[in-house]
Amino acid sequence: VETMGDGSPVVLLHGTMAGRSTFAKLRSHLGDTHQLVLPVARGHEGTPAVFPDDYSLDRTEVGDLEAVLDELELAEVDIVGHSTGGAVGLAFSLALPKRVRRLVMIEPTVLSRLPPAVTAEIRHASGTTIAHAKRGDHRAAVASVLEMMGGEDWTSLPSQARDKTLDAMAPVAEVAGPHVQALLDLAVTDQQLTGLLTPALLIYGQATTIFFEAHIAARFAELRPDIEQVIVDGAGHTSQLERHEVVGPRIAAFLAGNSP
Repeated sequence: VETMGDGSPVVLLHGTMAGRSTFAKLRSHLGDTHQLVLPVARGHEGTPAVFPDDYSLDRTEVGDLEAVLDELELAEVDIVGHSTGGAVGLAFSLALPKRVRRLVMIEPTVLSRLPPAVTAEIRHASGTTIAHAKRGDHRAAVASVLEMMGGEDWTSLPSQARDKTLDAMAPVAEVAGPHVQALLDLAVTDQQLTGLLTPALLIYGQATTIFFEAHIAARFAELRPDIEQVIVDGAGHTSQLERHEVVGPRIAAFLAGNSP
């Protein structure tokens, strides 16, 4: 875990097959007023890809984050989570609400709140990823994730470009299967979302390539119209990088308890 700065602690949770660099451009917006805490998820950035048989986001990853906060002696924190990190942040807030002051979710991967038809599509595609991973073909597992997430944007790339991307992702390839399975297994119910006590903010890129995020956003809007959703023009799935000059001040204002 990396820590920097002083002030009210903010935990930054990265997504699957990503890393702490996904928050590189947020540091300047938050680092002057907050202590930034940047954990590394299992199997990322050179950490061992150790996934127990009962690996899950709401037990294993939540437990890992709880252990980090205990080690740092942080009783209460803000959480900013991106993609899978947003799902972990939500699960942590539901499990340990007294430890989370405010929660920011940037395109959280909460698959259990998708419409049944979309869920079936994702489960079918995910089956390919999980099968590749179980056979030990982690490169093929990563490729199937990128195809599922990017669709034609991925398949239309020249083969050399796809190979270059897969080569770059080889160090985190073993993560693909366990994380996809854990995302499918993360059961967040309508009742839990309705009962979420932690003040929250949702951020979405207007041009996100993740086809199911609009469905998740719609379900949040239906169940929790009180949770503000910020749509970032000209941004994709990583709006905190692509449009940090918009996203950074909005997050800082929310964490400070100020209206936009």
